[in-house]
Amino acid sequence: MQRCRELGYLNDEQVAAERAESLVRQGRAVGQSLRLRLRQEGFADQAIDQALEHCAGASREHEVLEQLVSRRCGTLENIRHDARQKRRLMAYLQRRGFSPSTIYDYFNERQIHPYADG
Repeated sequence: MQRCRELGYLNDEQVAAERAESLVRQGRAVGQSLRLRLRQEGFADQAIDQALEHCAGASREHEVLEQLVSRRCGTLENIRHDARQKRRLMAYLQRRGFSPSTIYDYFNERQIHPYADG
């Protein structure tokens, strides 16, 4: 085991970083949701902290948010006049780990009011 560690075959930090990168890239988790997911998968807090540091970045989060919205509804124009669909999209994004403020900022940049029709 020690020899494997020396050669880098057993590196929890690296595996956690790769797993975090995969989850973010797939749009499955960001932020606190990502932390919880890694913890559930059995990674130590130190490895999780390093993985989150590796994946950090507001621009990265914004890019993932953009991809999820596109995948989920095409464009926000498709749901501009449907308050129910906007609420559903917001709930979906929150389950993925985005904070409400990040989602509101995203909507506001596009002049879409989350709880209003039109």
